[in-house]
Amino acid sequence: MAYNIDLMREIYSIEENIDISNANENKVDTEIKYPWESSDVNYSKEQLEMRDKWQSTLMPSGAIVSARADTEHWLTFGAEDVVPVLYGNYPILMTGGNSQAALRIGELIPNKDSDTKTINWSQIPSGYDLNVRMSGLVWPEASQRIANSAYLTREKVGKGQIILFSGEPNFRGSARGTNRLWLNAVIYGSGLGTNALVNP
Repeated sequence: MAYNIDLMREIYSIEENIDISNANENKVDTEIKYPWESSDVNYSKEQLEMRDKWQSTLMPSGAIVSARADTEHWLTFGAEDVVPVLYGNYPILMTGGNSQAALRIGELIPNKDSDTKTINWSQIPSGYDLNVRMSGLVWPEASQRIANSAYLTREKVGKGQIILFSGEPNFRGSARGTNRLWLNAVIYGSGLGTNALVNP
């Protein structure tokens, strides 16, 4: 649940047209719709575990999937809004709390007719669809499993940080989109996002 709230906050923060008409009202609005209450579908822990076990058998092996970049993050300097990611049977990363997702699987496509959809442990808010596959064989079950998961994360630990890729960003030197992100992590990682010790 906490992961989904962080994810919804991240997705809603990219919204450009925010209706602030109710912000100047003196009367308390009792009809507020919260993102985690917008879907009628809720899965139990057991259902999610069964789904994950089934979906994990259908993971892609060398397909290209789309990933949306947090263009304000230093790890994505020089990257496009949507980055092609070579994806295989990699661990599924989820972020929350003090970790940040610089790259997340799935391209958000505006669709005014779309309702909120629950996909396993996350949601796609109303007004959006999510495209995962770019090229190669990606079973629908695998698309559901990796949708909204993090591919590149950064977490502050003490005075340093942990930068974690879900896959191999420099696989055979052919993945140019994620290679730039890997280089950003190597080159900038020791300075940006850390509290370096300075001796006078």
